[in-house]
Amino acid sequence: MLCFMQPAPESWLLDLRDPRAPSQEIWDRMTPEQRQQVVDTLPSSFRSDLDLGIEETERRMEEVEQRVAEEKQRVVEEKQRVAEEKRRADELAVKLEAALAEIARLERERGGAR
Repeated sequence: MLCFMQPAPESWLLDLRDPRAPSQEIWDRMTPEQRQQVVDTLPSSFRSDLDLGIEETERRMEEVEQRVAEEKQRVVEEKQRVAEEKRRADELAVKLEAALAEIARLERERGGAR
């Protein structure tokens, strides 16, 4: 009977005299738990850099989200402004039509009175 076994997940040890991340090949074969163990074994200075990078990324994400929210609000306000202008234009068109009809009526009356 043939038995096929999966290769064991990669193991990796941090050399504190020369701390380096595992190769990409090893990293790709690690489980999420093993990857977390690698991160946890990093010297605190490396973790601080990682934390700062994460904080900077989160800060930038918040800035982008704020700009997106502001832009959405501007779009909503612009839509409202356009709708109001269209409503006013429609009202003016009705008034113009009424005024032209009144002018035509007055011209007819004036022509008939001669």
